[in-house]
Amino acid sequence: MPGRATSPHIAKIRIEGTINENEKLMALIADAAEADAVKGVILSIDSPGAGTARRPRLAVLLGDPNGIGPEIAVKLLARAETLAQADVVVFADPSMLAAGERIAGKRVEMFRCTPRSIATRPSQPTLAAMDLIDANAITPGQATPAGGRAALLALEAAAEAALRGEVDGIVFAPLNKHAMRLAGLAQDDELRYLQEKLGVTGFVSEFNITGPLWTSRVTSHIPLRDVADAITGAGVVAAVRIADRYLKVAGVARPRIAVAGLNPHAGDGGSIGSEEIDVIAPAIAQVCAEGIDARVIEVYLGRSHAA
Repeated sequence: MPGRATSPHIAKIRIEGTINENEKLMALIADAAEADAVKGVILSIDSPGAGTARRPRLAVLLGDPNGIGPEIAVKLLARAETLAQADVVVFADPSMLAAGERIAGKRVEMFRCTPRSIATRPSQPTLAAMDLIDANAITPGQATPAGGRAALLALEAAAEAALRGEVDGIVFAPLNKHAMRLAGLAQDDELRYLQEKLGVTGFVSEFNITGPLWTSRVTSHIPLRDVADAITGAGVVAAVRIADRYLKVAGVARPRIAVAGLNPHAGDGGSIGSEEIDVIAPAIAQVCAEGIDARVIEVYLGRSHAA
């Protein structure tokens, strides 16, 4: 407009109160940073900050007692840096922990509590001791009902602690789905078990993270012969939305999401399957209309935050 200054500007954004997940705020900061007329952004923050907040409290599970879980958990807990940013509560049978210590060649000193009365000490892991499995029933390398039961009971106890607000997250070492099914797992996997236990509705997904790249999926832990029928427009939309949402939570202001095809060569124009044309492309169009930056995988290969 005539008479309006055209010199570079400094944008100032004021933030007040406790800073939580806020997608609009992150988008506002990104818009200001990317504007041609803005050469700098000043954040004015009036917040109580993290100093008054409780440290995150994480439940750690040893996984299947017959697998590698107890060993790698012990090695992780023996590192001082593991305890630097969170309080750790290990839900485990002492016999599982002892087996892991023997294999790892390390001993971890722990403060003890019960699974229903969580207490922690700074810079020291806590053992929420449970009666999960007899030491003689630990048979490395085998999938057994006893091993599956131990993993399921620990997962259940950690989930209940999360529901009570006593832990903020759950970290588990490798589980054996076959062993858990032998022990009575009715859901497809541990994720769907936790979804039911925690009362989570809607779409849930795993994220696999390698450096800056996240990968997610529309289907999970079903037979390959069933995958094509399980690919739906609603499923693709939900998978893209959840990836976009949590990339923003992790600090990526404008996620770029690549969506893979189902068939070889993404169907090759419909000659090797039509799911890309009939299902996936319309789903991508829908999320793009919502403001999500998603494209077929060839477009964003090498430039994406998630796939």
